[in-house]
Amino acid sequence: MMNKERTGWRWRDDEITMKEFYNQPQQEKDEYIFLIQGLKPEEISSMDEILLNRFGKKQSTIKFLEL
Repeated sequence: MMNKERTGWRWRDDEITMKEFYNQPQQEKDEYIFLIQGLKPEEISSMDEILLNRFGKKQSTIKFLEL
């Protein structure tokens, strides 16, 4: 379930805070990132977006100019 406040911040039930995320062992961090990567776009919270931008798989950049 998503909640959206006037500030534009979105919350999701069962999401964790940044502090909780950093306190987890690496394997649990990887599992949590995998979990939120599988969510539908409308289910992703603002904190999920932050975590995905920081720790999610990066897409390769397109090399449009090489020398």
